[in-house]
Amino acid sequence: MAIQYQSVSGQCILSNANPYLDGTGSIVPLITGAGYGTVIKQLMIQATQDVKPGMIRLFLKDPSLSGTYILFREIRVSGTSLSGQTTAYNRIISLNNFIVPMNVELAVSTENSDYFAVTALGLIINVYY
Repeated sequence: MAIQYQSVSGQCILSNANPYLDGTGSIVPLITGAGYGTVIKQLMIQATQDVKPGMIRLFLKDPSLSGTYILFREIRVSGTSLSGQTTAYNRIISLNNFIVPMNVELAVSTENSDYFAVTALGLIINVYY
């Protein structure tokens, strides 16, 4: 048996406000587990404008469980106003090698109608017999 890892990334843009925690509202797919699962190493969140204090929410959607989004984690966003001396909100989040199983979707939403670019960096696990 041989195990190989293939690097993978997923990107999306968030802009529609979604105050809900129950898996409804505007939720944007970020990356779907492949192979024997996809190890998520880190998320990068970058605001593309001034932002209000709020949350970025991570959801999982398993098609075998009626395809419902389940809240996985919340990431606090501090408000920022861009200027010549203030950078836009950005954050790198470690998910401690969280494994997204094959065909399960990792998706994101923003509490406020602020614009964010979100990137997931990971590795697809492939097993060969």
